[in-house]
Amino acid sequence: MKKMLKHMFTVTLLLATLSVSAQQPSKLESWMNGEINVMTDHGIEVTKSLGQERDIQKEGRPLKWRCDIYSFTLPKQRRHDLQEMIDAFEDLSHEDPNCYAINSMSESSDGDRIGNTRNLMIGEDPNNYVIIGKDYTNFININVLDTADASKTHRYAYALEWREAQKGKVDVRYIITYAKIPSVTARIKEEQANSRMFTWENSIATWKDPLNHNNDPVTDVIVHMQQGKPITSDDLLCNENILLIFSLLKQQFILGHNMEFNAISIYTLCKRARECGFFTYPDSAVDVIQKAELDQLKRDIIQMKNKSNDETVCNYLQMALAELEKIVSN
Repeated sequence: MKKMLKHMFTVTLLLATLSVSAQQPSKLESWMNGEINVMTDHGIEVTKSLGQERDIQKEGRPLKWRCDIYSFTLPKQRRHDLQEMIDAFEDLSHEDPNCYAINSMSESSDGDRIGNTRNLMIGEDPNNYVIIGKDYTNFININVLDTADASKTHRYAYALEWREAQKGKVDVRYIITYAKIPSVTARIKEEQANSRMFTWENSIATWKDPLNHNNDPVTDVIVHMQQGKPITSDDLLCNENILLIFSLLKQQFILGHNMEFNAISIYTLCKRARECGFFTYPDSAVDVIQKAELDQLKRDIIQMKNKSNDETVCNYLQMALAELEKIVSN
């Protein structure tokens, strides 16, 4: 990434101008700010849609929501800028210990779309979101914990979308949203608001919902694992749900909640993913994406293992990693 070093000075200046108590942008956001400034200096028109709201009732006026969208078209001679942006997303997300999810979609040479559209939630309303992968044929998306949030319940989502345009040009859209992480805790509050009950008994989650049995499938899988019930390939549904399930378990682990229990659940998830044949696809184009997702899961588990001093927790995480390693050999 030739431009990475060129932008580092810009990144340093941006960070230096921020208040200590402010929510600081990630390295990726700072790098992209520098890249957009460079494009503007070269005469590339950048359309911006910027919006955010802060909570004036709380100390430091933390963000409640944010949604920034930048759209531009790169001429043929500057297509290399797109690759450098993609490299920045990949490299800086792998370096960032607060990055907990990476997702992507691409279009194969025969025009088939690989992957799924995603909704980037805004704020705390699950019905308020930006769709990526709908009008653009490729995207990469990463989610990063907000380090200024002591509760670790909020995240920044960054997405880069692109599609081919006429005469060798490429249309690009860069998106930032800030939202509350859709977690088990958030879902519990929503359920309670609808007069449902959730109780913890000896660290085992038990749903008591006599009126409605249509619970969220991702949350249901986690609850089933915590209750010791078996999970099947139908429960996992697709690789994206595996990543979402893992993300929720990882969040609880990072927060220090029932670490041994979550380590066992992560091992169970990885074992069932292998047994059900996930992340093993014969199509080479799909395989590139699935391998990237599988590699990210391995990195996350290694990081979690390195941060734990509990021998039992480390053993279960090592067993989970071993299950993922077996997938590679299939």
